[in-house]
Amino acid sequence: MHADLILTNARIRTMDTARPFAEAIAIANGRILAVGSAGDIAALAGPGTRVHNLHGRAVMPGLIDSHTHGLWGATRDTLEVFTGFASSHAQLLDAIRDRAATLPPGTWIAAGPWKLHLRPELGARPADLLDKAAPDHPVAIKDITHHAIWLNSAALAAAGITASTPNPEGGEIERDIAGQPTGILRETAMALALPFIAHSPENLAKAVRHMVRYFNAQGITGFKEPMAFEPDLRAYSQSRRRGRTDLAHGRPSCPTIALWRRVHPDGNPAGLARTLRPPAPENRLCQAVSGWRRPQPYGCLP
Repeated sequence: MHADLILTNARIRTMDTARPFAEAIAIANGRILAVGSAGDIAALAGPGTRVHNLHGRAVMPGLIDSHTHGLWGATRDTLEVFTGFASSHAQLLDAIRDRAATLPPGTWIAAGPWKLHLRPELGARPADLLDKAAPDHPVAIKDITHHAIWLNSAALAAAGITASTPNPEGGEIERDIAGQPTGILRETAMALALPFIAHSPENLAKAVRHMVRYFNAQGITGFKEPMAFEPDLRAYSQSRRRGRTDLAHGRPSCPTIALWRRVHPDGNPAGLARTLRPPAPENRLCQAVSGWRRPQPYGCLP
């Protein structure tokens, strides 16, 4: 068999302790055909083979990230107000104020990150700070750990959160000494507000494309998504079917199912099951990649 592509005059890391480096690599039909010396690999060239001289550049296997929230990061970068992990709360509020000036009143603003460990900086009622920055827009700010969310008064009202709203199981609506919500929701209580800042299928599709470009630029060729809801999984799956996701996806872990049930209190994960277990094997998110040839089944659902 002749190679479609040969990369030669390179320093190729093989991950083989007996022969850690090679000079050239031959590729055919999108798969590695052979790795070895420049002379040995040159023998695999045919009339249509493309040969690239890398002039000593390094080549290494693609990286596989075992735990990364791909769509969280992509939607954050492309759709939300994000000031960086080192930014101050004051900088975040300024950015929200700037975004609000560009949007019609009543439009939701998703932002982040705020820092849960600096909660005292926000005062007795953090919603008041956001009210000053964006009095005419509901605002929801995710904390740096994604275990808490900070709302302004407009967002609390839109979500129907009042002094009489009970804490959901596994979560907390933070309250002041008078029992009024302060604007901070923790853990499962975030589900009261998160649906309001959910992204449309069209925007999720754009975010997936951004994620793929970013990951490929970093040398990442595969990743495991540790937690995703049905719209996220659908965006991944549709992107794969349309040939837009040049990455391998691993399945989310079982806690995703539990969290999905909290958002959908009827406890019936039928929609998630349809996404996780599509009827045709080619629709599975978990695709065959180099070193991982067999699609892995989703085994978490009862």
